[in-house]
Formats: sequence, C-alpha cells, structure tokens
Amino acid sequence: MALLLLLVLWPALSGPVRTVPSLRVAAPPSFLGGRRVELVRFSYFRGYFSNAMLDGYFELRCSRFPWLRVRQPDPLTPPWEGVPVIRWGRDSSVLQPQARVSPVVFSGESLNVLRFCP
Repeated sequence: MALLLLLVLWPALSGPVRTVPSLRVAAPPSFLGGRRVELVRFSYFRGYFSNAMLDGYFELRCSRFPWLRVRQPDPLTPPWEGVPVIRWGRDSSVLQPQARVSPVVFSGESLNVLRFCP
C-alpha cells in the first residue's frame, strides 16, 4: 500500500516538470515539401537549445540533402534565447528572430534526433 501511494505521489514530490520549448524551422513549402528534416544531436539545457557536437557548432541539416546545414558557433551559450526560428535556403541558412514562412515545429523532451516528415 505504501509503495502504491509512493508511486502515485512521486510526480508531485519530484518537483515541477519543465517543458521544453519548441524549436521552429521555417522553409518555403516548395523547398520543404516531401523532404525529411532532421534535428541533429540537440538537447535542451538551462533555457537553451544546445548541441553536443565536439567541433564547436550547432547544426541542423536536411537528411535528403545533407550538404544543406545550419551551423552556429559556440556550443554552450547560444546568442539567442527563447524559441528561435531557423530559415532554410538552398545555398545558406541563417537564424532569424522573425520568419515570414510558416514554421515546422520540433518539440519534446528529447531533441537528440527528431525528424519531421511533411
């Protein structure tokens, strides 16, 4: 009985559950349509999306076209806070605070590998 009570009360006793905000990827429908977008080795830590890659970069890539990547330096303290919007292009990709394209939303507790298939 005590074990059952502990199992019921454990979520309340373990502290508040932190929700992980979404990371939005904005791309034109003609570019994103039919393609798989993969979030590569990202995690959420202390209010930031961070990447465990050892070469000092954050990285987003499109798995169908792996040469299209978003790379940002500084793996521990990104220059943005909150929910960034990443705009995809055929030649380059940049982080933008406000995107005019409807975003693809990545969310969840684990962002190590997360795929979106439109």
